[in-house]
Amino acid sequence: MSFDYQKNGDVVSFEQQKYNSKLIPSGDIIATVNGINLYYVHYINKVVSDDYELTEQDKKDQASGKLVFSYDDSASQIDVSQVQSVNWNKDGVQYDLLQIDGKLSAGELVDMAREVINNRR
Repeated sequence: MSFDYQKNGDVVSFEQQKYNSKLIPSGDIIATVNGINLYYVHYINKVVSDDYELTEQDKKDQASGKLVFSYDDSASQIDVSQVQSVNWNKDGVQYDLLQIDGKLSAGELVDMAREVINNRR
């Protein structure tokens, strides 16, 4: 299941998926709600053409995880966006709240996750 929630021009995507294997969440633990760890991920996504050559700074930022590259052969210019998400696992289901170039803080995403966890039985 997935859907986008929009309010005042700000969009948050929610996704819920069931996996047969144990998926390890990515990110740093930002909070724990009812015994469930919430993981926070944030990075800059840089969309570039297939022939883009990484600068030395690009290489450093990519190695540190600060910058993620997406390659698009139809990209005529570099497109940069801020990505953040809060994700968690519960009963074999992976949940993710994702925002790209949004206004919410990490704490606000955690509050949204808390509402989902507390209202799902």
